[in-house]
Amino acid sequence: MKNDISEKKSLALLDALVTQMWSYKDDTVDRIETAKKPVSPVTKPAAEPKPVAKKHIKNVYRQAIFKADTLESQADVDAYVERMRSYLTALLKDCDGIKLN
Repeated sequence: MKNDISEKKSLALLDALVTQMWSYKDDTVDRIETAKKPVSPVTKPAAEPKPVAKKHIKNVYRQAIFKADTLESQADVDAYVERMRSYLTALLKDCDGIKLN
């Protein structure tokens, strides 16, 4: 029984690391993509640029939207996609964009 309990604790700890590992992977991929972008030459602006309003982008984990499910028919797929669409649409109402991690 002690082995069983210690194994369950280990599995729970590993399961908790999944989200952290996805986040680390997403951050690393973003850094790689940023590093691969060509550097544009710096030019002095003739006039002072207008300040750009910062967009409010919401970070959302894919796992929060794309819940695990078993889809057995076209109707199941349609219902699943419609739930995702309505959830994403609701998220867009109070921000400028959504970044799926």
